[in-house]
Amino acid sequence: MIRIATDVGGTFTDLVAFDEETNRLYATKVSTSLEIIEGIARCVEKTGLPLKAVNFFLHGSTVAINTVIERKGAKTALVTTKGFEDIIEIGRGNIPNSFDLLFTTPESLVPRGLRVGINERLDYTGAIRKELDLAEAQERIGALLRQGVEAVAVCFLHSYANPLHELSVERVIKETDPACFVSVSSRILRQYREFERTSTTVLNAYVGPKVSSYLNDLKAHLEHSGFHGNSLIMQSNGGTIPLEVAQQQPCRTMESGPVGGTIGAAHLTRSLSFGNAIAFDMGGTTAKVSTIQNGEISLADGYFIGGYEKGFPLQLPVVDIYEVGSGGGSIAYVDETGALRVGPESAGGVPGPACYRLGNTRPTVTDADLILGRLNPNYFLGGEILLGLKEAEAAIRTHVGAPLGLDLVEAAHGVTRIADTNMAQAVEVMTVERGYDPRDFVLVAYGGAGPCHAVSVARELGIKKLVIPRLPGQFSAFGMLLTDLKREYVLSHVKILQEINPETLEAMYKSLEQEGRAEFRHEGFSEKELMVKRAAEMRYAGQEFSLVVSPIGMPVTTSALTELKRRFDQVYQFRYGHAFPETEAELVSLRLEVYGLLTTPDIDRMSLIENTDRDASVGERAVYFVGLGFTSCAIYRRAFLNPGERISGPAIIEEPASTTVIHPGDIASADASGNLIIDINV
Repeated sequence: MIRIATDVGGTFTDLVAFDEETNRLYATKVSTSLEIIEGIARCVEKTGLPLKAVNFFLHGSTVAINTVIERKGAKTALVTTKGFEDIIEIGRGNIPNSFDLLFTTPESLVPRGLRVGINERLDYTGAIRKELDLAEAQERIGALLRQGVEAVAVCFLHSYANPLHELSVERVIKETDPACFVSVSSRILRQYREFERTSTTVLNAYVGPKVSSYLNDLKAHLEHSGFHGNSLIMQSNGGTIPLEVAQQQPCRTMESGPVGGTIGAAHLTRSLSFGNAIAFDMGGTTAKVSTIQNGEISLADGYFIGGYEKGFPLQLPVVDIYEVGSGGGSIAYVDETGALRVGPESAGGVPGPACYRLGNTRPTVTDADLILGRLNPNYFLGGEILLGLKEAEAAIRTHVGAPLGLDLVEAAHGVTRIADTNMAQAVEVMTVERGYDPRDFVLVAYGGAGPCHAVSVARELGIKKLVIPRLPGQFSAFGMLLTDLKREYVLSHVKILQEINPETLEAMYKSLEQEGRAEFRHEGFSEKELMVKRAAEMRYAGQEFSLVVSPIGMPVTTSALTELKRRFDQVYQFRYGHAFPETEAELVSLRLEVYGLLTTPDIDRMSLIENTDRDASVGERAVYFVGLGFTSCAIYRRAFLNPGERISGPAIIEEPASTTVIHPGDIASADASGNLIIDINV
């Protein structure tokens, strides 16, 4: 069985393939300057594997989220309950930054003229208070479509409890214009909170035509290449869904690329028996941080596309990732106050850093790394890209050194120091600001630039152990090989826990289960290949926000509800430092996860099949370190390191898609699985 995983990032497109019969790993990378399909095709071609022999094709990309951030989505309309046309603009009425006198709310993805209200009304139980005016719906939808609308979001009040009216309007739209993309809230999210549910439905409609079109192109390419296996798309929640499902619900793929790396880091953490870890991914455009506790990834139920202050809420579970604009291609500049800044603007893959010699003359983090001796100009991407030191020096001198009165090395070091500080602060957001001590975590660093900067970031935070996995430059794609299919089902049901009939609640869970199992059976999974996890969203009576408690015992009984209350008190205590055991608890929503289990490859058996008879040491070069200046460093090729081999810093370990910098006083060792374990002398 052969699996291929592809990750389309802002700078490079990565591929990792695994042949289970031979235990052979393949890894390739090309510039994202190519069209998406062309880049994927080039990556596959470099492996030498024919697509007709591949069983699973897994894919992750940033197309959906970039469409929102760049405001390049479809012309979208909103059909909602009369009187609620402005809900996506009113929002919660809160100001994220109340001290910013210039704060403005983001411009809506749907102009006021394309939001229409229809006469209909349901109450919170789903009972019909006012029948849908079908004639009015047909007239108003026809008027919208005549304005060139490409996508329509349909979100009626309380439709999570009864989707009847939404489904009727969906039929009207499809009958009027079969080519129009329709996003229906009850098919995406059967959960209360009208603003967030409407926003999620609009986001799905806004990115729908573009994502669906590119996935159609991908599907056509796979079929043309003779692929007959399963094509899966990475979800933001850490699972995968079939390509056809992603075409209808592209909002589930907003963070599909970076999530793969977090999944891989979680598997690695468990295999190495590390309890808690920080996944640190530094690519060409951004750096991303997520936490792993007791081997499990953290999910955020409620996420803002474009950031909290200027973004749009997506009310779907997303792997909790914090992102900053500090990547290898992040541009350094001196602002109007005379301060040195790095990012968030990136040079991307084209023109890329100045040292790529493709026309950019502004300095980036990669240019600074080259000047400081960290990068081998003749071995970047295994020698496919030859870096220009003169171009990097000219960019740093002109845009950083001259304005600040610094020499070349001081300017380059200033750029890397600011980037490292930005990334250390991102780690603190995910740990210190949430009550965790980063010194209690292991740092798992990957991404093309991650291993180059990881020791500096770890030292700033007092982290003592660092892991550089195999294939760090393609690790997000690698993580996708380890995922299962996953669907999540949520059903709002607000009721005081003591007033709940256990049999009624069990029947509701069973109904969700049957829906999930039927969908997976339709996709070819047998009952023994399915796994179901129940959870409950709860709060204390009278509160606004809730917490998720899992897993829930099956079947639901009176004693199970008593245990649920006790566990909720524990979760609340852990989250807030106190609890109210004597206060009534309230059920808010039922939650269900259904997994289609795939055979998980044994990561310890995966082999890159390198010639380990060669000496890993390939020479020396001068590398800059704080307090020492330029110091002679031994250079090693990672492919030829033997298990158990120890390297004392300062040293550089090179591989085609990444470079690891080991600082003076630190010790790196290669384990039996090919991971680098670095003990940091802090």
